[in-house]
Order: sequence, then C-alpha cells, then structure tokens
Amino acid sequence: MTVVERHPIDTAFAAENAPGLAASFERNLPKVERNASRLTSLLDIALMRLGNQCAIDPTADKLDTWVSFTHATQVSSAIFAAATAEADQVECLIDQREIGVPATGPSTASDPARWQTALWLATTCRDHDRIRSLCGVGESTLRTNSDNFDDYIYSWVATLQAYFRGDQENVPRLLQETTRLLSPENATKTHPDLLNKVVRPQLLLFLQLASNDESGFNDVLRETLEAHREFWTADSRARTNPVGYIAPGPLAMVSVARDLGFTLDVESDYLPINLIRGSWITEFRF
Repeated sequence: MTVVERHPIDTAFAAENAPGLAASFERNLPKVERNASRLTSLLDIALMRLGNQCAIDPTADKLDTWVSFTHATQVSSAIFAAATAEADQVECLIDQREIGVPATGPSTASDPARWQTALWLATTCRDHDRIRSLCGVGESTLRTNSDNFDDYIYSWVATLQAYFRGDQENVPRLLQETTRLLSPENATKTHPDLLNKVVRPQLLLFLQLASNDESGFNDVLRETLEAHREFWTADSRARTNPVGYIAPGPLAMVSVARDLGFTLDVESDYLPINLIRGSWITEFRF
C-alpha cells in the first residue's frame, strides 16, 4: 500500500473553527429562501466546514463530518437546480428539510467550476438522482460566466456528463477534444499551476478510470495526490485553506473505482476512507 501524506494542518485551529462554521451555515440557510444568490456564500461556508471536519477526522468516521459533507453536496446541487428550474422556485433538500429556493435561471453562480464541485460531491455520495440532474445541465447554463473560463472546461464537463450518462461511445472523442483545448495556446485564462497540478492530473486519472485500467489508475492516483499536495502548499494561504484538505475530484473517481471493483493500493488523508466506502450513506436523506 502506497501512502500519500497530507500536508501538515493545524488540527487544533481546525477544531476551533468547525463549530463556528456549522453555526454560520445554520444562520445563513434561511436567507436562501429569499435570495438564491446566497447559495454561493453558503457553499463556501459548507466547503470550509467540510475541510476542517476532515482535518480533525481524517477517516470521516464521525457524524459531524458526514453532516458537513451532506450539506456541501446539497448546496452545490441546489445552485444548479435553481439555475435550471422551470417554475418560480424549486424545492431543495438541505439540512434534512425542504427549502424553497427561488429560480435564478443561468447566472454567474452556475459556472463549470461549481458544477464540478457538485458532481464530485454527488458522486462520492452515490446520489444518482443528483448526478442525473447535473448531467442534464446544458452548456448555455454554464457559460454565463464564460469570460472567466477556458473552452477546455466545457468539453471536460461534456466528457463527464457522457460518462455518467453511460454514453461511453462518445467519451474518447470528448476526451480528445478536451486534451486539444488544454494546449498552452488554447488554455490562456487558467493559472498554469492549476492546469498542471489539478486539471491535467485529474484528466489523466479519469482516463484510467474510463479505460478500466486498474494498475494505471493506481499509478496516476498517487501522482494526482502528490500534485494536489504541491498545489495546496504553494504558499501559506494555500496551505491553510480548508478546501485543500481533501481532494474532491480524485475522491469521487476513487469512489467510482471502488464500486467498479478496482483494488486500490493508494491511500491518503486527502481521501477519507469512510467517504470512499460510503459508510454513512444509508443514514441520510441527501
């Protein structure tokens, strides 16, 4: 078994912050019913809480960690439910209650970065209804904030949508197009560190998953986690950002690989083992 060590974290500080973030989430959740734009700040709170919880509970064995994971999953998906709603509002399950979220239509909130976050979380939760809904989000909804993103990301989203819809025939073509758009002359808006240490490694990891290459998947998983660690230790601000305490993209892909029967020989605190196993999934309404 290969172990990729997580970068050092001040777990005492994380333990101090987690309860305040939980209280902030509860305080801000009712505001979403009046103003759906609050979902983005609520998601930020949920992701920071999740990171801190995973810092102090690296195996994701505790109830509070699963509650925080559930909240992040629900809020990220709610952004796209609001963006694609056909009625004036949409009912979204958040924190074990139905919240009436006003419809927004496509907005700067429904961008491809948040879409990926929503997909990774829903996949790790094995929430097939949310995955199906996210796979139905059209490119026009994601492109509202397109000036901030390179074109490769829309092809990448289309690749993931095809895979999770079971449209395996089109995955190789879409992967090839994504790779072409990732060339330096095409990917000019994305920071090189993000491209080289997050985007490209995750693309290669997905390629091994889609190819059912167990050995290749394990090799690339190790490299992907090492690159994740490099990205989130670039400076003091990155090192202390709770969002980097886990690796949501690789975590989702490892969860799929496990369910497909892959033997996994890489472990890391970036990939909480009980999230991979889905240990608490039957305990929640997601």
